[in-house]
Amino acid sequence: MTSKDHVDFHFNDVDSDFEFVTLDNYEGDTLNNRSNVSSSSMTLNEIANEAKLLMKGMKELLADVSTGTATRAEKNKLLSLNKKLSVMKKSAHEARMNQTHDLEVIRERNALKVNDIVRSMRMNDIKNIASIISDSESVDLAFIMDCTGSMGAHIEMVKSNIKLIVKQIQKSNPYLQLRLSIIAYRDIGDGQNRFEVLDFVSSTEQFETFLSGLKANGGADGPEDIAGAIQKANALSWSNLTRVSFLIADYPCHGSEFNNGMADDYPSGTPDIDIIEELRQLLSLHSEDGSMSLYFGRILSYTDYMIQCFQKNYLLDIQVVPVDDCKKLKESVTSSVRRSIFKTVTMSRDTRSHVGFSIPTDPKSLIGTRAAKGLHKYHLRSFSLVDSFPSRDEWKTCCPIVVKVYRNVKINSVNELKKPIGFGVLRSKKQKTEKTTHSTMMMRRAPNPFAQGETRIAFHGQLAPTKEELSLEKSTMVMKVFKHVGEGVNNREQYLKQMEVSNIAHFLACLYNASHRPENCSSIHFLPVCVIEEVGGTREISGESRLCVEPPLPKETFQKFSNNTGYWDDTILDESLLRFTLWSRDITEGYLMVTDLQGVKKDDVIYLTDPVVLCSDITRFGRTNLGEEFMKRCTQSTKAYLREYFE
Repeated sequence: MTSKDHVDFHFNDVDSDFEFVTLDNYEGDTLNNRSNVSSSSMTLNEIANEAKLLMKGMKELLADVSTGTATRAEKNKLLSLNKKLSVMKKSAHEARMNQTHDLEVIRERNALKVNDIVRSMRMNDIKNIASIISDSESVDLAFIMDCTGSMGAHIEMVKSNIKLIVKQIQKSNPYLQLRLSIIAYRDIGDGQNRFEVLDFVSSTEQFETFLSGLKANGGADGPEDIAGAIQKANALSWSNLTRVSFLIADYPCHGSEFNNGMADDYPSGTPDIDIIEELRQLLSLHSEDGSMSLYFGRILSYTDYMIQCFQKNYLLDIQVVPVDDCKKLKESVTSSVRRSIFKTVTMSRDTRSHVGFSIPTDPKSLIGTRAAKGLHKYHLRSFSLVDSFPSRDEWKTCCPIVVKVYRNVKINSVNELKKPIGFGVLRSKKQKTEKTTHSTMMMRRAPNPFAQGETRIAFHGQLAPTKEELSLEKSTMVMKVFKHVGEGVNNREQYLKQMEVSNIAHFLACLYNASHRPENCSSIHFLPVCVIEEVGGTREISGESRLCVEPPLPKETFQKFSNNTGYWDDTILDESLLRFTLWSRDITEGYLMVTDLQGVKKDDVIYLTDPVVLCSDITRFGRTNLGEEFMKRCTQSTKAYLREYFE
């Protein structure tokens, strides 16, 4: 498939054939509780029964009046009954008004109760996530460092920069609790000086003091005893959730397999130590919810062959970063710790992730959610990811489905964001004299998804007003559905709320580009989203009746720039995204903030999808809205990255 050069799809082609009509609320899913208004209903019944009796009597009297046989008393009685009936009609009207009022009161009370329940559940979710973040910012950082004769400058670099590194990390991760360790290694023949080890300490001063006592000496041939050093690292008192090993070396390990024929006194490797097994053990040293990351600080090209062997021949997850000067060492260690914290956060949240976008607000699903108390009323869909785009022949095997299309109303001002954004369905445009009726579109969806996220899977799809237009390039779409199936997971509310988040981000990005984006910064474009719903709902149980639909991203490398807890990938930082995130908070006067930025960059435009809106009202924008506390975290980290890299 050839990607479009510019993805600026506003459903204009759809609008040319369809008229947008606003709906006041969701169809169905109301909060009526008629059992609580039985008194009003009884009053109306009593009035109705009495009115029937009156009308029966009046009918008999009217028959006598029409034949001229009615007496004066009967005529007076007829007038009296008529007056009484008028009074009863008035009473019936008042009773209906009272009943309507009672229903509205009940709806309001139910809405308040639902809101209180949702708020309570959301506060509990946020508290749990805050705990995960706090635990993840407890870090064990071990330096495994060659301290032979050529490494004096690098020992001094670590010593002189460790406080700056800690301070820099704390700016983006304010709750950092760091323990430091160092394993200074030399070569096998260096006797008592072969290893000098400081186990984990919380004091940077104690760490610096130990470093001050290290001397760069020893070593014989080129290779050094990295295997023995990794074995020592495995014996450290690792305990924090986030664990980082930072190996700094200018020469490779012993073993001709790893040093490409370099002169080596131990061509079979360090005696009695299998470096591959030691590395595997080190990488496995993490708790169930934690992570271990191994970084290699590259100084000279002599180590390149060794690292390639570790990575390609043994599939070891070792990330290489430059440390050949003071600036690079500081940046690499800082970035490595930040990325490791994010890795832990991601792993911990994945084990406790929710299956739907938001807590359901209809009473039945909400009560079911609370009553479940961890009992799973859902299951993961069966799916396999495919890389290829469907061919023309493959599309022909996909049956077109008739769907309704839901869209948000146009947002005209920032103030409108403080209330739920209305939505509606697309309807046919008829002549002015004709009545507007519901209309539909046609869609096809590939049988297998091509990508997955934390809660959703993405399919290639097609959407058009007619079956004949499905194969046109402009009809190419991406269609997303929740990965799980179960009670409340795939109802209309879930998809409409997801759509609202994307379209609010789209509106704010357009406003930012038009009048608030610095000239040197890239334009930002969030993909607009609509929701389609199968007409007839035959696949409701399987959770396939609805899909979120958006245009495809340009064909570039997909990147995750940030998340909703304050993390930014500092290897792909973009000034425009940093400034947009802060601006979205400022322009809404602290009410909301657009985060979790991911997508592709093409030319001078960044195309984004699936954002998260953090908001002071935690009952809005789904489970990914972590409220004011995380808005503060994101603000602090974003400002720190701006100062560190762009100011």
